[in-house]
Amino acid sequence: NNPDTTVLSENVKSVAIQNAEEFICKVHDAAGAGVALTDADVTKINNDIDTAAKDYKNKDDYCNKFYGMTYDEYFNLSKQMSLVNKYMQVVADSADISEENQRKLYSENPEMFTSADVKMIYFDIRGLDESQVSYKRTNAETLMHYINDGQDIGSLSKEHSDENSLFDVAEYDGEGVI
Repeated sequence: NNPDTTVLSENVKSVAIQNAEEFICKVHDAAGAGVALTDADVTKINNDIDTAAKDYKNKDDYCNKFYGMTYDEYFNLSKQMSLVNKYMQVVADSADISEENQRKLYSENPEMFTSADVKMIYFDIRGLDESQVSYKRTNAETLMHYINDGQDIGSLSKEHSDENSLFDVAEYDGEGVI
């Protein structure tokens, strides 16, 4: 019943959903770009599963034990993952990262490269033992997940101040923008 664990669990679920949505979009983008698996690609996927499942009664048992799905479900997911990997390689190979293109981007958007807003929340680890420092580090990583999920750092610092020991912000007057 730790509220921090509940919030972190919800954050993990949110990130998992976001990753699944991005994956589905990439599968559709790959198909739209005409990227497809060859017969050799599909054979390799099947052979890889066969090799991994060699010590099991059948491929369904293996796939269920390690992935919680049937062989057919895992095989289809593996094909989609291979398709996305192939598509991402096509995208990477066709990306124009020439110096000329970089200079053009910079000249058209200089503000993107000349300033940065930095927000800081301090964690005081003075005098703490290793397990207490580990706890603070976990809290810092949790905070980064919140921020990366789009939550406001100022609101977080007020909500999670010293009184519940999640973030050490009271001593440093919350957050600061540099």
